[in-house]
Amino acid sequence: MSATDSYVQVAADATGKKVRNFQATDHAGNTVQQQAVTLTRWDGTFDEQYALELMAAMRAMLGQLDAIRRGLELLTREPLPADLVYNEEGV
Repeated sequence: MSATDSYVQVAADATGKKVRNFQATDHAGNTVQQQAVTLTRWDGTFDEQYALELMAAMRAMLGQLDAIRRGLELLTREPLPADLVYNEEGV
């Protein structure tokens, strides 16, 4: 997936905060907007170890969801629609 980044103004307050967006083309040729986020602690500070721990927890949850998907496919004896299946590219 190729992407270019840009920013959009958000109206949360009068400080002119911005959210980083990426415009990308997905595997089906659709132009989509994605937003970049940074994992932080509850107080907004960045801690690399904390971010790595959160990412590991999310990967573990994705693994569990994948196991559920495989079980559903076995029960229904047919694969789930492609748009319901996660892959490492997030598509």
